Amino acid sequence: MGRVDFHSDTGRRVPITLDRDWPSTPREMEEFEAMQREKLSSHPVYPGATFAEDGYYRAVSGSTQRSRFVKAFRAGERAPDMAGVLDERGEAIYGRHPGWFWEADLDAAARSQPGEVCPRSGRWFARIESPLYVWPPTYEDDLNEVILCRQGDLLPPSRRANEWARDQVRWEWIGV
Repeated sequence: MGRVDFHSDTGRRVPITLDRDWPSTPREMEEFEAMQREKLSSHPVYPGATFAEDGYYRAVSGSTQRSRFVKAFRAGERAPDMAGVLDERGEAIYGRHPGWFWEADLDAAARSQPGEVCPRSGRWFARIESPLYVWPPTYEDDLNEVILCRQGDLLPPSRRANEWARDQVRWEWIGV
């Protein structure tokens, strides 16, 4: 636990207590996430159970299929079933005992656009956002383009998107 004084009036102290040790650099965040993944790797959250930790979670089946994308969940939310969840090849998740495994902290975004600063290091998958204005947005995954990008670098434009789709490309983080 750390203590810090924030004040503009040097004659009066205003103490603030930080009750959580939080990573202060991108490297510390990557190390924290690696430790957290290891710690929680033996504690999958099964459909219908409650998430104990905030985070991005990945669906994994007993047959070792892994979902292509991570999904954000908050502590206290119920874990959904695997209906509609696709694996890394775009096939439906099947098998016994599918569960959700913690993958990353919610601190950095898992979606971004070309030309924006990469919010987290790892592999990114190019998706084409539907031009129709619906919520939540829908995506086409036909590009099958995966890049490796480091936090702080600019996400590049897609090399596979044609001219009409280039403005609809969104990058989605798929893991380290």
